[in-house]
Amino acid sequence: MSNREKLAVGADIGGTKTNIAIITKNGSIKELKKIQTTAENPEAIKDSLIKNITSLINGYDNIIGIGIASAGRVIFKKKIIGYATDNLKDWTEYPLVEQLKNEFELPVFIDNDVNAALLSEIKISDSLMEKYNNIVFITIGTGLGGALAIDGKIIRGSTGSAGEFGHMLLYPGGKPCNCGKYGCAEQYISGKAFKKRLKEKFKENLVSFDKGDLKDDIIQREIKRDNVLYRSTLREMTEDLALLLENLKNSFDFELCIFGGSFSAYSEIMLEIIRKEFEKYNHKYYKNPDFIFSEMGNKAGVIGAGLLVFEQI
Repeated sequence: MSNREKLAVGADIGGTKTNIAIITKNGSIKELKKIQTTAENPEAIKDSLIKNITSLINGYDNIIGIGIASAGRVIFKKKIIGYATDNLKDWTEYPLVEQLKNEFELPVFIDNDVNAALLSEIKISDSLMEKYNNIVFITIGTGLGGALAIDGKIIRGSTGSAGEFGHMLLYPGGKPCNCGKYGCAEQYISGKAFKKRLKEKFKENLVSFDKGDLKDDIIQREIKRDNVLYRSTLREMTEDLALLLENLKNSFDFELCIFGGSFSAYSEIMLEIIRKEFEKYNHKYYKNPDFIFSEMGNKAGVIGAGLLVFEQI
């Protein structure tokens, strides 16, 4: 079919799932494919991307570029992954952009996945930038990711490490992290961290449990049922999140924090805890920021990846 409007491909690569979509300039999704990330090696990821992008763009005659949102520290100007943990094995410095550019003969851009998610929020919501100058985005899923925008501009840093809030030290000398440090925020605030906390609570309270008790749907059900162990685990994790946010507030003086990721299911509970915690930190020079959960769900990254093309071309 013929398309007069310019379109972009967006791909959001996660450790377990990848979203690929055809994106319009205003951030609408014309078509979306959800696939499992074949993360055993970079070549497998690249081959899967080529296969699925090829089938998705078949029939579109006005694709102007491809945007990639990826976990890891992306050196934006050089279009490379500066560093990635083993969630995406051997991903560091893999030449994905060159591979896709040669295959499709289109401009290809790459950014961190949370940067892409924040870009989608900024570009799609006109009122957001009218009301707020400094915004942070925090995604709580398997891990903990972050992004920062000042005056509408994504801040990336010299090595793509700006916004890596998950690897800020929350408890120095604390739990070991897969980045090599000890006490990183991600080891206390994330899906993995939540389940580790929950297992510890079961053991402390001599409660028998199995793997089924740690499944996402069971956790969601038990939190909604006000199960004391599950709810107290969420409260403790959210209190640690509030501590991280207080440190970020003093670093960037943000006015708005947007949350994304799978913990959106507990938005009301978490926002109430965060706001109460911030009242403790309040002082006369301090204006409490606003906190909201993203309404885009897990589509923010893929939309932002597509919008990255329009921003750069």
